Amino acid sequence: MNKFKKGGRIFFLLFLFLLLFIPNVFAHDTISAKRVLTTQDTDTTFVVSVSNLEAVNGINNLSCTVWSATGSTNDIKSNTMALNADGSYSYTVDMTTDHGGDKGMYYIEIHGEDNSGKSGIVSSTYLVINSKSNEWKRYAYSGSSIVENTYRAVLTVNQEFKNGTLEANKDSGFKSGYGYSIAFNTNVASNTGVTASTTLTGAQNVSTFFPEFNYLKGVTINNVPGQYSRMSEITKTTNENEYAKTTLEFEENPFSANNSRVHFTPLWFPDKNYEVYAEVFDAWTPGGMLSTAVTSGKDIEGTVYDDWQVTSK
Repeated sequence: MNKFKKGGRIFFLLFLFLLLFIPNVFAHDTISAKRVLTTQDTDTTFVVSVSNLEAVNGINNLSCTVWSATGSTNDIKSNTMALNADGSYSYTVDMTTDHGGDKGMYYIEIHGEDNSGKSGIVSSTYLVINSKSNEWKRYAYSGSSIVENTYRAVLTVNQEFKNGTLEANKDSGFKSGYGYSIAFNTNVASNTGVTASTTLTGAQNVSTFFPEFNYLKGVTINNVPGQYSRMSEITKTTNENEYAKTTLEFEENPFSANNSRVHFTPLWFPDKNYEVYAEVFDAWTPGGMLSTAVTSGKDIEGTVYDDWQVTSK
């Protein structure tokens, strides 16, 4: 019993030592960024920018660490970000030079060091470089020689944008203030002879961006920084011969009266086309990840108040 107590004391003292003497390499608590934006600049480059920074002790430097899902951390690169005239920081990532031209998802971490020497992660995000098709090779022994076969897979997405509120928006009209649902029906199709259940994976994730938050720019109509998006979850999976199919929908909304998979349009949205932008990704093949971007929407005319009326007895 005494041995256990002694071991516990040693562990506790070691823990205190780590807290007191090891520099903080985790989340930064004196530097914060309200806006981190990633945009594809060319076919081979994308830009990471950080703005609306708050720093209690000032900023000594910011660095950007980037790696691709395809290369995992084998292609991890860290570089100092450039300070711009407006106080923002930016860094251009060359996918060909630094990451072998990988397509798919890139993970990004912003690390900061303040003027007191404290360092840590300021923010993290990701970027999807879309590739709707890819190829891979298989080799088989024919009995007398090695045969090389080339296979190809293609991702397609069909969206169903529906009025999502039971008590309103039943007809073709669509009013602001009500909810809507989107079903993303995805299909990864390959050559005959490819078994989907063992070789292909239908799309696993969808990130949806909305016009009321200015899409990927991360600024609301009131010019308030901040990016808002919603992730979807898989509601149906089907593997059929060389086809891997999934259906993804919004997660259940706790603000819906019946926890429906809906997103509510803002009441102030004007009478015009309401279009959402979505990135569909994490569809995997032996050739890597497939992804694509899609849009869908409806014309808004009127508001929820048009359906309200005051009565008296």
